[in-house]
Formats: sequence, structure tokens, C-alpha cells
Amino acid sequence: MLVLGPARAPQPAALDAGFAAFWAASSDKDAARAIDQIVRSGASFDDVYAKLAAGRPYSADIPRGEFRWPLILPSGVLLPTTIVIPRDYDPRIRYPVRVYLHGGVMRESPQEGDGRAPRRRLECGGACIGVYPTGSIDAPWWTAIQIDSLDRTLVRLKRLCNVDENRVHLMGVSDGATGVYFAGLRDATPWSSLFPFNGHPRVLANPAVGADGELFLANLANTPLYIINGGQDPMYPAATLEPWVAALERAGAKVTFRPQMAAGHDTLWWPAESPLVEEYERAHPRDPLPDRLSWQTERTDRYNRFRWLIIDTLDAARAQTPPASADDLFVHRKPSGRVDLERSGNTVQARTRGVGAFTLLLSPSEFDFGQPIRVIVNGQAVFDGTVRKDVATLLRWAARDFDRTMLFGAELKVDVPR
Repeated sequence: MLVLGPARAPQPAALDAGFAAFWAASSDKDAARAIDQIVRSGASFDDVYAKLAAGRPYSADIPRGEFRWPLILPSGVLLPTTIVIPRDYDPRIRYPVRVYLHGGVMRESPQEGDGRAPRRRLECGGACIGVYPTGSIDAPWWTAIQIDSLDRTLVRLKRLCNVDENRVHLMGVSDGATGVYFAGLRDATPWSSLFPFNGHPRVLANPAVGADGELFLANLANTPLYIINGGQDPMYPAATLEPWVAALERAGAKVTFRPQMAAGHDTLWWPAESPLVEEYERAHPRDPLPDRLSWQTERTDRYNRFRWLIIDTLDAARAQTPPASADDLFVHRKPSGRVDLERSGNTVQARTRGVGAFTLLLSPSEFDFGQPIRVIVNGQAVFDGTVRKDVATLLRWAARDFDRTMLFGAELKVDVPR
């Protein structure tokens, strides 16, 4: 007979100290120690969840205006990220963020203090935080280095100031626009909307460009796109985007295509278009926990997550490249896996291709943990039972995402039936 000892009484002082350390953590090790301290405090899941959903206390005493954060590549190359915070920043307000990727990314890397003028930016107006990374021939936008840097920069920014996690927009011009497409294809979780201007996804299809890995057009269906190209652009004229836009729409993407027929490879149209862009940003907040989503990848070490779905393993026996179709605008050389999810209440329907196992990240704001959760994969019920909320899991994902609107109380591992 198992005899249980008395439950540990919650220790409010230990919980407060643990959260103080959690909010101040600047490394994975610091965050792990803080998580352990919070768990050992004996606090209930609901108390910890409430604190995470409320978010950290933000200070008014932060840098204002323009300043820089360094990105140091493994080679030692320094690529700064410029941050612009409104002079009248108010920590009680959640601020939208616009991340802007510049063009001319294949230039040499800038040297610290070289005095070159900064590349032209399309500034965000009003109460908006601007983020302006630097790319170069050593780190183009379509590499893992830049994707990882964007993720780290966003988490660092959310630790510093009160960011509206569901209004983080990615914009780019020329090579920067091509980088926007790449981010939407490979790492779409953070973005509310995508604004590629004067770029082209076909650049990523050129093996000489060296885009990291396989690309799947349907992944762009997860994020609204606002596309502008010039009709007289000698590099990427608007007419060449039309088949891609049509393919995106067939894949279910929300696309606003605004060709500027008199424009070349320039942004002379920006003063007239800027108010429309800002309205689009306001009208398209991110849904952090969508009821329907789809993701495809050929890797499970990265680029394998979208919001509350993680693809864990690919099944070689069922990961054959599908037959070519009119919408296969990227060449696929490796087997891949795709999962399509649809949630209704506590029931998740999944359709898979080429996937052996995946993980569902379960949020208490979407699932009733007091009732059974049912998962059906390719028509077969694979799970039907209750799932326990776990404080450590909640905190680990909160440390990873630093997102008050995307909190996960449990991980549900799913094996795809053969």
C-alpha cells in the first residue's frame, strides 16, 4: 500500500524570489535555475500560469531612441542590430514591433566603426518599436544564423520592454524581401504578417543562393502577406510574381498583392503606401494558438515547429516526395513530412504525410485539462484521456518563447499509426 506524505505547502516568498530570478535570467542556465526554484516553491499550476500570463513588471528606465545590439558570428564578424524605441515609451502599453530586413545583403560585412552610412530603412510610424538587423555576404537572410538571431533578438526585446507579442511584423526590401519569404517558409511562429517589397521567392529556389534547406510554399499559408513589386522593376517585375501569388492563394494563403506598375526597383511609392501598410498591420494580429494549422519540413533538428505543433520524426517509408504539380514551385530533393491539424474543443484531428511522430503543445487557454483530450490521426483514434498540467513544462516553454499569449501546460507526444 502506497502511503503519501503531506503535500508541501506553497512558499510565497520562494515563489516571488523564483520569479524575480526568472524575469532577470539572461542565459538558459539562469532560466533553468529559476524554473527549479519556482517548482520547488510548491506553487500551484494556476498561480504560476497567472503570473506568466500577466507578464514581467516592465521598467520605464530603459534606453530610448536608437541604440545597437551586436550579433557576433562564429567567424568573429560583427553584425549589429539597431533598435529604435519611442522617446515617450510607456511600460504600461503593449507596443507593436516592425522588424525590417534591408537589401543588398550580399555586400561585404561592415567593420565596427567603419563610418559607412546605414542602409535606408522604411521606418514604422507612431507608437511602434523598430528592429533593424544587419545582413551581409557572411550572413544572408536565408541562413540559420539569421533565423536564430531574429529569434534571440525578439526574446531579448520582450525581456526589455512591453511588446505586443501578437503584433510583430516582418518587412524587407529587395534581398530583405526574399529574406521575409524565407522566414515565413521556415520559422513562421513569431510573425503576425509579412511584407516582402521588391523581392522574389524564386531567388530562394536558385541553389547558388544557398538558402538553408528545403522550402515548402504551403508553409506561407500560415501568415498573411502584403506584397509589393514594381511593374518596371528590371530584377523582379510585378508580372513575374503573379504565378506565385496564384499558387499561394490556392494553398490557402491570405495575400494582398499591390503591384506598383510605374515603379522600378525602388520604394518611391512608400509615402502613399505607408498608411495602408500600417492599417494592414493593425488589422492582422497574430493568432498565437490557431485552431487550424499546417507545417511541412525535411528536418527535425530545426524548422520543425509551428506554434503548438512540433514534428519530431520523419518516417522514411512514407516520406516520399509527392508527384510534381503546378504548385511545386520549389524543387524538392529530400523526403519531408507534413502535418495538418484542426482543433475543435478538446479534439484534435491530424492528417500526416511522411511523419513518424509529432508533439502537440497544449495550452490551458485552448484545452480543458479537466476533460479527456482526444487525438485522431489519419482517421484513427490514437489518444483519448486526460493530460496533467505540469508547472515545469509551462515554465520551460515560457522561457523559450517569452510570450504571454502562447503558454503551454503540457506536451502530448503522438506516434503516427502505420
